Amino acid sequence: MLRESRGGEGTALRRAIEHLAALPTPSDAVIIMRGDGGDDPEQIPALIAPLRSGEAELVLGDPGRRAGGRVASLGESVAVGMIGAIYRHRFATMSKYRAVRLPALVALGLSDDGPGWAAEMQVKAVRLGLRIAEVPVARMADSASGDSSARRAYARIGETSRVLFHILRHSTAR
Repeated sequence: MLRESRGGEGTALRRAIEHLAALPTPSDAVIIMRGDGGDDPEQIPALIAPLRSGEAELVLGDPGRRAGGRVASLGESVAVGMIGAIYRHRFATMSKYRAVRLPALVALGLSDDGPGWAAEMQVKAVRLGLRIAEVPVARMADSASGDSSARRAYARIGETSRVLFHILRHSTAR
């Protein structure tokens, strides 16, 4: 098992990318899913089908309408709307359940240490001209994390802020 001592989703993902890219025979694709058991591993075949067919280099699993409450739905709606307005690419989701070809993932050069990595990945993929697909996936029931609903709401607001930051930051980068 791979461990990362520094905190943050993005930091852990970058560590995994470095590890996978350094393997003598690296895999062709990487599946990214929630660590709390919320993403259903039985959906992986649907997630990787566009990679296998050559249709896409990045595939987002779209769970449809989220049960995460108004803050998550509003934040996601604003984020996909901003990406559409700025980058002229229409996404249905900002889901973190995704499959991506390892060479494309390395080429993205992700830098966010926290939850903003997902928006950074989507925006950079659009800017690099990667082929992107979205496929419907089922979700498992959200796991009980022990956090209060107010704490989860504040966390979603913080995550939404990072997402919006990346969308705007990369729109001005050359």
